[in-house]
Amino acid sequence: MNDKMEIDLVYCYVNGNDEEWKKKRQSYAADEEETICRFRDNSELKYSLRSVEKNAPWIHRIFIVVDSESQIPYWLDTSNPKIKIIFHRDIIPEQYLPCFNSNVIESYLYRIPELAEVFLYANDDMFFGNRVAKEFFVSGEKPLVRLVESKKVPENYYERVVVNAQQIIRKKYGVMLKLIPTHAVDIYSKSAMENCCREFEDAFAERSKNRFREENDINRVVFSYYMILHELCELKAYRKKSLWDKVKMSIFPAKYLDYAVCNLNELSGSGRNRYIFRCGPKLACLNDNEKTTQEDLARYHRYMRKKFPAKSVFEKL
Repeated sequence: MNDKMEIDLVYCYVNGNDEEWKKKRQSYAADEEETICRFRDNSELKYSLRSVEKNAPWIHRIFIVVDSESQIPYWLDTSNPKIKIIFHRDIIPEQYLPCFNSNVIESYLYRIPELAEVFLYANDDMFFGNRVAKEFFVSGEKPLVRLVESKKVPENYYERVVVNAQQIIRKKYGVMLKLIPTHAVDIYSKSAMENCCREFEDAFAERSKNRFREENDINRVVFSYYMILHELCELKAYRKKSLWDKVKMSIFPAKYLDYAVCNLNELSGSGRNRYIFRCGPKLACLNDNEKTTQEDLARYHRYMRKKFPAKSVFEKL
């Protein structure tokens, strides 16, 4: 691996507690069903940045993509030279604004000014749960893409938009890639993302009109597929775990568990899950959902304060 390779990190961030943003969203979404947990701010970004400083200090720059000035977290030290705020208007064409659809926003990340050729992408509820070397994301001179083998029939919106990405690739290349995202921190090539958007320009332009989530959206995994087919990355495909694999991961998560996803209500309700997330894995996602209670949130905050107690350099004094 090239030790001089610079790898940036991009977050897409929404603070659902921001009244200005809520009014804007409601003015365009009178009939849109609200799901509080989708936008609730549980200080995830603050804890995620603490995990970066503690477990991935080699990250070069951090770009935080937000709707507007009112969305900038009050605690964030924007004077830190590693932090760069990017507004939707900086990367998304004016005719598609405002945009509340993460699939659309993610399709314009390659337009971020000064973004490194190779970059990581994370939602704000994703963390570096343990020390992660740069080599975890890079193989030789290429990004290392991590996906999961799956033949599951799609049952929900998220799974259906992944299939949409698979179908677009199949129609163009005649290959159906039965690989789905890990729902953890991903790695991308900026130029590959741009070239993919150009190759499927009509499809992305049509979906860019989707101000909110729609069934014909395209999941960002399409960029991983493009990188695979053009040999622009190395692929790590996770298969169904054996019983012995599960035992090892449960006992020694820091050593054997690359990524894990857990709902907040499951984290607070299971000693096993708390142990796994306390000791590892390298990449973690703690997902808020409709089943999350106030007690779950209180336990979550206690857990995160214990996991990442020290303020990061990205926080105001």
